[in-house]
Amino acid sequence: MDKRIVKTKLALQDALLKLVSKKHIGEITVSELCTLAHVNRTTFYKYYSLPADIITEMVNDIYEYAVEQFTQPKADKNDDTLDGKVLQICELYYKNRHIMQFYIQLGSDVIPLMQKFIDNIFPQHSAERITTYFIAGGMSAALVQWYLQDFKPSPSEIAQILTAHIRKLTQP
Repeated sequence: MDKRIVKTKLALQDALLKLVSKKHIGEITVSELCTLAHVNRTTFYKYYSLPADIITEMVNDIYEYAVEQFTQPKADKNDDTLDGKVLQICELYYKNRHIMQFYIQLGSDVIPLMQKFIDNIFPQHSAERITTYFIAGGMSAALVQWYLQDFKPSPSEIAQILTAHIRKLTQP
């Protein structure tokens, strides 16, 4: 991607994160976002329709990065186990909790992202996809609940809980 586009998008992201710390994303106007980011409104509309689209793009970027990281061979073999992968998902979610918080506040559904993510890191036959989607829905709901509980328990504790449930669903 062109460096100017990256610079513009980063400026808009930074400005939006500053604004959402002061008020709800639905109250943020394109004009105030562009003023703070020092970006022309026409440029904003070249890439986005609404300020919320920036959060959606940021979440999609996080998930794409995660898929890329999870599909690469790991030096530590523990990272390739179910426990390791679920822990990495929880740590990634926790690390990006401020962005995920705004995404959830928008009423955005994390289930399709989790389904795509799990499909990429746990490849399987199409007959097993219903289980994958069930797990993705459960994990998404658990992660949203974790957000609502202010990220308590810790990432490792929530990962252990999720892993135990996944094992119950996938082992005969």
